[in-house]
Amino acid sequence: LVCPQGMDEHWRVLEAVRLWDTGLTEAKNLLIAGDNWRASGPGRPEGGLSCPPVTMNILIQDPYLLKRIHGVEVREFDTNTPTQVQWVMERMEELNLRSFGLCVSSYHCVRWYLTFLKAMIKAEKKYAVIPYSTSSSLDKLVPLSQATPWDSIQGEVKRILEYQEKGDVATLDELKEYLNWLWGHRILFSFVTRAL
Repeated sequence: LVCPQGMDEHWRVLEAVRLWDTGLTEAKNLLIAGDNWRASGPGRPEGGLSCPPVTMNILIQDPYLLKRIHGVEVREFDTNTPTQVQWVMERMEELNLRSFGLCVSSYHCVRWYLTFLKAMIKAEKKYAVIPYSTSSSLDKLVPLSQATPWDSIQGEVKRILEYQEKGDVATLDELKEYLNWLWGHRILFSFVTRAL
């Protein structure tokens, strides 16, 4: 199970911990990629966070109350989505994992997924990535940006197109090819039927 932190959205990590601790996933590891807590934004106090950086010590406290510690890895800081992706790929390789559920906010899910897919293509690797968007309201303000997820979608689309031009995000054709691979291996089918 992979949870990329970001935008001071503590509910991303809360959801991932809930999935992990309740055993609602067959995940062997919970990888929590870092947040860029140095970034500024309208919802972040000067030089600070709206919530403390996630560490193992923070995870065992309220509101997270992590119980299953074995298999959990936390990276406190990442500059951006590509550095999160790189860390996750390194951990996947070292832990000999071949698939993961992606627990992230709905508005950011597509860009993170496409960034990871492009990194896989460049590295000539194939991992099964099953998206799982967090169950937060699309009308709830994102702490760092002070925008709602609905309002954030337009910016994500703009960044996807911009980063595709730079070669950091997969194209629609690359996504189609990857999804055909997933379906061909019945990975999505088995994941969906387990969830029902």
